Amino acid sequence: MIARACVTTAKGTAAIASIGIEGPGAGAILAKIFKSSSAKKPDLKPGDICVGDITYNHQVVDHVVVACNG
Repeated sequence: MIARACVTTAKGTAAIASIGIEGPGAGAILAKIFKSSSAKKPDLKPGDICVGDITYNHQVVDHVVVACNG
């Protein structure tokens, strides 16, 4: 998997940050760490917006909104 991730918002005290994940392995990485709040598994295709959790070792790290650009 080759992908890169970067924070796309400036440092500050806001409660929301944006992180970009791009590259050929980005979808596979997101599929491993993102758990949708919906009962239906998201396709994560361009144009989709999904709400859910980012997890690590089966523990929730953060509640997130994922916007897929393609």
